Amino acid sequence: MTRNKIFVVHKSNGYKAFLSKIIIECSIDSWVFLGEDALIPYQLEISILNDIERYPLAEELGKSQYEHLEQYIDFIDDLESRSGEELWWASRLSWKNPWDSSFYLTYCQLDIYRKILLDDTFKNKNLLILVEDFALFECIKQNSNIDRPFSYYTAENYFDNITAILKSYSRRPYIFLCAAISKLMCRLIFKNTTFDTANLNQDNLIILPTFIDSRNFRSGVYSDPFIGKVFETESIKTNCAVIVPIDWVGTKHQLKLFNKWLENNGFKVFFLYNSLSLYNILLELSKFKNTSSSNKKISILNGLNITPLINKEKLRERRAFSLQNKLIKAFSKKVGAQVNNKLTIYPFENQAWERVFLYEMRKHNNIKSVGLQNAPCPALSTRFYFSKKLIDALPLPDTIIATGNVSFKNLETYYGLKTEILTSQSGRDFISGLSKNTLLKYSQVMVACSLGEKESVALITFVVNTLRNNKNFQVSIVPHPLANYDYVGLFKKLDCPAHISLKTSFADEMKKADVVLFDSSSAGLEALANGIQPIFIGSKNALHVNPNEFDAEITKYAYTEEQLMDALIYADMENPKEVIREYFGDGSTMPLTDILENIIKTTFSS
Repeated sequence: MTRNKIFVVHKSNGYKAFLSKIIIECSIDSWVFLGEDALIPYQLEISILNDIERYPLAEELGKSQYEHLEQYIDFIDDLESRSGEELWWASRLSWKNPWDSSFYLTYCQLDIYRKILLDDTFKNKNLLILVEDFALFECIKQNSNIDRPFSYYTAENYFDNITAILKSYSRRPYIFLCAAISKLMCRLIFKNTTFDTANLNQDNLIILPTFIDSRNFRSGVYSDPFIGKVFETESIKTNCAVIVPIDWVGTKHQLKLFNKWLENNGFKVFFLYNSLSLYNILLELSKFKNTSSSNKKISILNGLNITPLINKEKLRERRAFSLQNKLIKAFSKKVGAQVNNKLTIYPFENQAWERVFLYEMRKHNNIKSVGLQNAPCPALSTRFYFSKKLIDALPLPDTIIATGNVSFKNLETYYGLKTEILTSQSGRDFISGLSKNTLLKYSQVMVACSLGEKESVALITFVVNTLRNNKNFQVSIVPHPLANYDYVGLFKKLDCPAHISLKTSFADEMKKADVVLFDSSSAGLEALANGIQPIFIGSKNALHVNPNEFDAEITKYAYTEEQLMDALIYADMENPKEVIREYFGDGSTMPLTDILENIIKTTFSS
């Protein structure tokens, strides 16, 4: 058999037996998994690949992500702006949201593949590359120009394609049915608090887009974790405040709690579904065509042909449908048509819905828009950023209120020439944890999962593998409160021992924790704010969207099992107050309520 050969295998249903044959016949020396589903390599590692070296690419993935960040942002925005679409900045690709699109992750994996081919470590080895994504598999085939023997294997399951097409055809009728039911429920519950759009032209109107989900009802009553500080300003109740839920997920009981809160505070609500009519439904259904989309022009990024990745994203965008964006556009057009002064304050994350919301409003000088930062803006959170060449084409708020200096500096770099950037203290209420913070081993380990399902699975799998046989640690795994995933089933698949348990209360576990393990959530910041050691876990299967990214001294980093054990054993965290001050502001920073008070008075005095 010829040595020094590469075998690239696309993961498909029922391929385990096929892999076993390759491993035996081809004498595989080392293997790499390029994909998002951490359970795939886990199940292979404990079975047919348990005696074969796996390439540790977690740290390389983080480096690649930093290395190509600016190129990626410029490339995507330029590509989409040339599409000829009026709202090009609302597309799936231009949003650049790592939790919605896997494009950048897949591109970084392609970049790692190229580096592996040039790595002398593998030149005398037979290398097995397992590829989960078929578009990435196609990219690898098109970019394999290294002088080395290759073999490609796939068993593409066309039944999966048929299923995807059927799902996309059924998606619109399903969305409209849910919307009609929601509209009826809202009319019944919010009969006396619904805002009549005929009153849009009244004076001193404040429009407050926000979200409603389980986080709003943690205390048993309604509260708003996104723009809640707005309601604490003195001027808010002297004006007409209308809350516009952009997304809402809640039980009938929770919606009644929300309605009671509206009545007690004198606020109104407008649900976007109220704009839905039978005519709208029939019009949208008649437009629907589920066609394939292919990029005829070859797309090159950093010398790599990424056309299959672009085609995949375009196809997914055609099959998807956002009723939300259409209703938001219709509502903002109504608001923009009125001549009186208005103010809108919303949770700023530069999401696609925000751009659609501002699109009409930015055409009118009588509407002041304020984006209130809802989450930290780390440099790697690509959805916050865009090509600086195209800033004039984007609908942005008049003012962005950032929390702390880190976010302020990151946002100022991109938005400063077009938008006013202010900085304020954080509106967060931190948990009072009791950190032991000694030079002894940490015993209470909290694993804080992000909202992303695949990121969380990768994090949990890594921690369970590392601490499975170490009963010195009591490990509490806390899923994100909005996560819709079967974590109990995951625990069974991983055969979790008794000292690793699933918990539900973020606050309770934070109070008990000696250390917090996290990946892409803001839990590391919460830990720092409470004097608890944060450890960032670098994933082999997900992007490193890390809010603690600038803090390489206090936050510990673990990309391998050995690095995690070292981080858990040695505790040398110094006072984290300076780090927290950079992220969340301090007493010298103007309080958010004072900033909002000034904005409200200025808007309605002109």
